[in-house]
Amino acid sequence: MKKIILLVLATFAIPGLIFADGFTSISAYAIPVASSAKSPSTITGIYTYMGYDAYSLELEYDKSTSTTSNSGQQNAVIVFTNHATPYAHFRLGLNQIQPDNGRLASVIMLGAMFDQYNYYWMLDTKIGADFYAGFYNNNGNKITALQLDPSITHYFGSSIIPGWITVTSKARIQQLSQDLGHGKILTGAQFIVKDDLYPFSISGKMWVGSSQFGVYDDGFAVYNNTDLMGNGLALSCGFSITPKLNLTVGYQNHTIRVDGASADADLAKTMVMVSYSL
Repeated sequence: MKKIILLVLATFAIPGLIFADGFTSISAYAIPVASSAKSPSTITGIYTYMGYDAYSLELEYDKSTSTTSNSGQQNAVIVFTNHATPYAHFRLGLNQIQPDNGRLASVIMLGAMFDQYNYYWMLDTKIGADFYAGFYNNNGNKITALQLDPSITHYFGSSIIPGWITVTSKARIQQLSQDLGHGKILTGAQFIVKDDLYPFSISGKMWVGSSQFGVYDDGFAVYNNTDLMGNGLALSCGFSITPKLNLTVGYQNHTIRVDGASADADLAKTMVMVSYSL
């Protein structure tokens, strides 16, 4: 039987830097994790977005702690995006993971997106790809994982469903430096739908396929172990309490094949996030 984890997230004012002619937001979040194959844990973190002119900088720090042992890890992410080029933008970032065992893992992020405007039935179409190069130390075994995520996104309004709708289709292609029991080439796909209707925002995500040492959520989620991640879905709902204060809750569930296991298990996550725009 799955354990149920309840967590109350305390919010507080976090000082931040306000850019002239820019935008800054700070988010604090908590994610309880429950699984039939792993001990329960909790992820807490802070995410900051700073935008000025045609450039943006994103910073994130989170800590994962087991609720039944002293094990855990820390993760720091920095991503710089250049929006200055017309009809395109480019990303460069670094993700550093520090487990308690001291074996550091790094992920380099490169991304390119191209916008194609259409003023007929579809307002905006964006085509692009993210590339990730991950370098992992798994119990002394050095592993390199290359990942390519091509994607196509449509933005359009709807007369049937209120709000501004975003539909994204994304593929995932991985190549591992060695076979970890499921082949060197792993593939998958994601389908994401978002609807923004102030003060609410709703999103749903479904993915199929499999991955090891996979990178998700535009480089902000990294699995740095040999577990095989399988099919899953995620739902989230945001509510603007004030024009500057936003609350988001979400739920995610996907299959996982722990190294050495003969059958899949479920991995469930519940998220609570509070965001404040400066």
